[in-house]
Amino acid sequence: MLAESFTEVAPVLEADRIALGSGTDYDAAYFDRFFARVKPILERRLTSAMSGVAAIVAGAWEQGGRPDLPLDPRRPVRKKRNP
Repeated sequence: MLAESFTEVAPVLEADRIALGSGTDYDAAYFDRFFARVKPILERRLTSAMSGVAAIVAGAWEQGGRPDLPLDPRRPVRKKRNP
């Protein structure tokens, strides 16, 4: 993971340099420009992380003897409402 992540350092730093341009403020416009350039990197890294976590959970379940999983949650999940 570290070696794979390291390959993204230069493109992220370049995106930062371009997004900042000649400015000095990390304002909303900066973040819009920065995100436009790093979005593909972010999506790849998040997808990789989710796949990795899923593999770890599935592996632990397999090593644990594939126990039955409860179909009903133990407690209700409540959604927060925005005020």
